[in-house]
Amino acid sequence: MSQRQTSYILMSVFLVCLPALVSAEQVTITGRVLGPDGQRVADCYVLARYNEAPNQRASVEARTDAAGTFSFNADVRGPYRRVTVAAHKPGLVVGWASGEPEEELTVKLSSDGVACMGTVSDPEGNPIHGVRVSISGLERQGENYYYYVRQRLSLGQQHLLTDTSDGQGRFEISDLPRGATVSLKAMAAGWAQVTYCDLPAGKHDIRLILQPDATISGRVTRNGRPVAGVSVTAEGEPTGFGRGRAISGEDGTYTIDALVPGAYYVVVHNPPEGLTARAITGIRLNAGDHFASADLQLVPGGLVTGRVTETQTGRPVAGAYVVGCGPPRPGLQRSRCYVTTDHDGNYTVRLPAGPAIVYYHQRSTDGTSAERPQPRRHWVEVKEGETVTGANFVVHALRLEGRVLGPDGQTAASVSVAAGAVVQHAKRWIDFFFGSTTDQQGQFDVAVSMPRQHQPPFVIVACADNQSLAGIAFVDEPNDPVEIRLGEGAYLLTEVIDTEGQPLANTPVRLCVMYQGLNGRIIPGLRTDAQGRLRIGPLPRGVQLRVMPADETALFALDPAVWDYEGVKLDPGEEYQLPPLQLNLEGRTIRGWAGDQDQRPVPGALIFATDTAHPAWADERGFFELRGVPLRDTVEVTAVHPTKPLFAATELDPDWGFEARFMLQPPGRATGRVCDDQGEPIVGATVRFRTSWDSLIVVNELLRRLGEAGYIWYTVTDQDGRWTVGGLAGGAQYYAVAFLPDAVRTSTRVDFTAQAGETIDLGEMVLKQ
Repeated sequence: MSQRQTSYILMSVFLVCLPALVSAEQVTITGRVLGPDGQRVADCYVLARYNEAPNQRASVEARTDAAGTFSFNADVRGPYRRVTVAAHKPGLVVGWASGEPEEELTVKLSSDGVACMGTVSDPEGNPIHGVRVSISGLERQGENYYYYVRQRLSLGQQHLLTDTSDGQGRFEISDLPRGATVSLKAMAAGWAQVTYCDLPAGKHDIRLILQPDATISGRVTRNGRPVAGVSVTAEGEPTGFGRGRAISGEDGTYTIDALVPGAYYVVVHNPPEGLTARAITGIRLNAGDHFASADLQLVPGGLVTGRVTETQTGRPVAGAYVVGCGPPRPGLQRSRCYVTTDHDGNYTVRLPAGPAIVYYHQRSTDGTSAERPQPRRHWVEVKEGETVTGANFVVHALRLEGRVLGPDGQTAASVSVAAGAVVQHAKRWIDFFFGSTTDQQGQFDVAVSMPRQHQPPFVIVACADNQSLAGIAFVDEPNDPVEIRLGEGAYLLTEVIDTEGQPLANTPVRLCVMYQGLNGRIIPGLRTDAQGRLRIGPLPRGVQLRVMPADETALFALDPAVWDYEGVKLDPGEEYQLPPLQLNLEGRTIRGWAGDQDQRPVPGALIFATDTAHPAWADERGFFELRGVPLRDTVEVTAVHPTKPLFAATELDPDWGFEARFMLQPPGRATGRVCDDQGEPIVGATVRFRTSWDSLIVVNELLRRLGEAGYIWYTVTDQDGRWTVGGLAGGAQYYAVAFLPDAVRTSTRVDFTAQAGETIDLGEMVLKQ
């Protein structure tokens, strides 16, 4: 990172955070750090991360004392008060824990670490010396038995784990948790910052290819006069693959550097009180470009006011986030402004003049769910100096509440409760469970957020694991209190084996347990013992169970149908033996070659496949080997040039065994027209695009290249009802659907295969009621 960029970021963090600090709540964060032997670790670096404002993280650092304890103050603001504390000491694996500020946190360090290593080079393959490569985020499997937990650690600009590339461009970052996924960030003066997400900790062949950085500069003014100290943000389209921020100087000018090629929009971040600014969109940058006319004018704009209340009680929802998205393209959420409702549920948001969207976002300070607001959003026309009133929201808070009783009929405290359901989506079981713990009176209250494809009844499962007790209840009407009686639980037993029949020791397994054929839950915290055995429970007795592998486990199970039992009903204390679950954790392998249109190899080309978590990179001769492909069905495989908007995609069956050949070519385009059933054009309809990439974990490099070529997730029709979108990878499967903002009228889904370098006309998409 350049010295200029560093100073901008530091000044930006200070100025942006300053308003939040005034009204923030000062809390004390305390805890301890334990080593692999359970003993306290002295002189250990500790980092706390917390929310200081909506979408704004802050950090504070400390070191443990001689007793291995830490304590520091933080200014926490907003509904999300949870803090995450990370600790690291060289030679020990980094660890982290999350909790409320009042909790005394315990961070555990281990000695069973792995390292990520690889190389950094320019587009021609020349190694780059002196690049700082750091871990910007980690994620690991949680151990909560009753609902799915992915424990995330976002490090932001804090370089807790870092290395600098040597003369051959090599880097190595150690002390990473085994089995975790990491996000890597590479920064160097004069080069665009690159981030790779969701790579497996322990990957040894990472290729980071840097390009000369691009910049965006301009001037911030008010009535023609410069305004200093204003934070300006550049965001990459379509999904923020590139990002930068700067602070305007005394003459109002700013420069955002270290940007990767692609399409950008520029907004004023946290504008001065009483002012706003219209976003600048459609900035397209190639490597090394310098866009110097992103001038922003601060204006009073207009106001949108409204109130948020609950459906059931009519009471106001205080502390809820409401988001306003202003022109020029509000449907794509530009010029976003976050505000919170007051004690009476009222809010006021300031936006530039023009079309805008206001919508209810996330949840309030008391946990009210944001799943079912009515209406979903307000489309308004903001006028300079005027106020739009009546943009109200009614929130249907889905709550599952009640109490848990023990076998003796007495209230049961500190019992784990999981509420929600599991639904099948895109051939996979997706977990929508939310957890809670009973209080001293045995009461629980869970706010749930369910997908639209799920309908009641909901399921609530209670478990006192240390007493081998479990209970279950089905709820047709949310918000109606329910009572769960615990009884002696039962267990399922099985063995997890590999393709040779050998036990898989210490292996995480995800299973879905369905209750009464209607509701279920994915049990994510399961891990085999040293003999590959699995003991699942305690489970509620007396209800019909169906057990099957879920998600990643299902994708790599050799024969999940043999293991799919339905109608099992367990007696109290019973231990039901299931047949072995056989997994091929290596999955299938796809080998091939990636080159350009002149038949020359493309070293560093990124290769990935549907439902395959981790990508592969082509070697110096263009050959690649993509491992970990799921065991069943065909997959869509995509190849992406490391620095240019060139793509190739195809659908194939890895079991065929032949080598795939990819000729990377320019992207294609699609166009069409949206009309009503009378053939009249519909202006302002949204056309949305989706692909099989939606189910992938690693797509950031693909999005970067697609954005550079003009791809966006959705667009809006013009005066003739027409639309056009570019950046479509040739050979990839897409579908498009059109709808109006109120979602009352939608079109049928149109599936198509993009053609490299060509424009496909999808014809008319008719909106019907």
